[in-house]
Amino acid sequence: MKIPAVLGKRGALLWTSIMDGTEGPLEGDQHDEEMVLETCRTLDVIDALSEAIDRDGVTTKGSTGQIVIHPAVAELRLQQQSFARLLAQLNLEEVQIGVMLTPRQTASRAAAQKKWRDLKSARTVAGNA
Repeated sequence: MKIPAVLGKRGALLWTSIMDGTEGPLEGDQHDEEMVLETCRTLDVIDALSEAIDRDGVTTKGSTGQIVIHPAVAELRLQQQSFARLLAQLNLEEVQIGVMLTPRQTASRAAAQKKWRDLKSARTVAGNA
């Protein structure tokens, strides 16, 4: 599947990993493809915000000259949370995500998946009782 032109470097890598991954392409509908695109775009936004923070530092001058936290710091945190939620919703295999996750994100993702499986199993058992 062709990489969308709007994607940056890591977004394109993630797109390729998901859509043409070693486990085979993502099988889903148009909604799934759009979610993958938004996930990849979010990763590119994270990279741009990180570059701004690296360039400018974590603090900047406020409107009256006071030192304040750089606005990109809070936005970076929000984008990272969005990225993690989007990845979880896609429910991908580890090989499709590749090296995009940090060890902490990998552990969090595994915990979330276990919680979901346990909840689903409990519902199935309750439904059969």
